[in-house]
Amino acid sequence: MGFAVSGWPLANFLRKSGLPAATHDRKCVCNGLPTTVGLGQVRTKSGSKLPLVTAGDDLADIAQFLPAARDSCSAADVLR
Repeated sequence: MGFAVSGWPLANFLRKSGLPAATHDRKCVCNGLPTTVGLGQVRTKSGSKLPLVTAGDDLADIAQFLPAARDSCSAADVLR
């Protein structure tokens, strides 16, 4: 089979013998996480990937850590 990531485009994943059901609600973190810290790749055809937040079931609780009147924060905000 080789290496396959269920967050890849479906055709790529299936070509590596992946199962279609394994791709439901999956995202590839290979470039999303580095993009979050400003190190993402820029591809000629697809451009830049969007940043990715991995908060799991705690996503709804993140808002309590945002500075007043803001709807986003940076890694530096979190570390403060």
